[in-house]
Amino acid sequence: MARESYDSSYFEENYYSLRNDDLWSDVTPISQDDGLHPIAKIQYTDEFIEVYDYMRAVFQSEETSMRAFSLTEKAARLNPANYTVWFYRRKLIRELKCDLDEELRFLDEMIEMNPKNYQVWFHRQKIIEMLDSGSESSDKTRKKELKFVQSMLDEDAKNYHAWQYRQWLLKTYSLWNKELDYVEKLLKEDIRNNSAWNQRFFVISHTSDYTDEIRLKEIMYTLVAIDVDIYNESAWNYLRGITQTLDSIANYSLPEPYCRTMLDHMRVLLKQTEDEGEEANGTSHSSKTKIHHAQYSPYLCMFAVSCFEEYLQQKVTQSDGCDKCKDIVEKELLPMLIKLQTEDDIVRKNYWKFVQLKLKHKYCNFE
Repeated sequence: MARESYDSSYFEENYYSLRNDDLWSDVTPISQDDGLHPIAKIQYTDEFIEVYDYMRAVFQSEETSMRAFSLTEKAARLNPANYTVWFYRRKLIRELKCDLDEELRFLDEMIEMNPKNYQVWFHRQKIIEMLDSGSESSDKTRKKELKFVQSMLDEDAKNYHAWQYRQWLLKTYSLWNKELDYVEKLLKEDIRNNSAWNQRFFVISHTSDYTDEIRLKEIMYTLVAIDVDIYNESAWNYLRGITQTLDSIANYSLPEPYCRTMLDHMRVLLKQTEDEGEEANGTSHSSKTKIHHAQYSPYLCMFAVSCFEEYLQQKVTQSDGCDKCKDIVEKELLPMLIKLQTEDDIVRKNYWKFVQLKLKHKYCNFE
């Protein structure tokens, strides 16, 4: 498990006063300037104050030495989010030609303690860039980096900074080979892992030209995931992202066992949730439809609205128009939009109300 950012035990065991060290006798510490009347002065520990007073002194004098380099480690441990400390440390690493592999080992520890700290991950990226020489050892280092990131994602599969760093590695060094397999492994473990769905879209977007074959494969993969969990918002968002590359969502042809078109499949799914709702409420199919909330997926509804809208738009642009447009809007679209406004997506009720009014004006001669 990741530890807290500030490791007090480290300083209790390893800290010694710089003021009493002959190595630092020639340096005059610079205190933090909080102004004459600070409103809310931070109560730093004595160790923190001393380390950063010396840190400001060596940074201001632009000192390049091993003692300054060691001081940046102390400062980084005390405050791993301090950008200036990491910037100065990188400058010293370059000029002193420090061991980069040793720096990665230090970063292993720092990231384990601070897995969601942007500055630590960014520093690691810069160290890998320094290591990059196009040699075989660099290639091994990159593969090790993927394994390291995977170990961090094993602890938290939705760590944004780890994913961002992994994407940088993949894109910069073209390490796409087994990434889709890794993503599928994560989705098997947790079908609702939004980060894994996002990573799948990232990989597909950078490794394919969205050919008909690729689109069909991704659409079928996502529909299967939706069959497993129709309430999975991540899968519905992924499906919407893939279908946005199509000329037509509504009329997109699906192979068996799915319906002929995407629109027809959405109708079937809506009918299934309607039937399940009737059974849950103990009503017959001849009675007035009432979709039970527990059996109803708002994400299905949202996606279906986009399919219906596109279908209607295509019909009105055809020379013969669409005689059934009004019926589709009144009988199929409006009930979904009302439910989104009143139950399923109240936060965006004004948006769904706008869509409702737009469709009424356009297809129902509503004034």
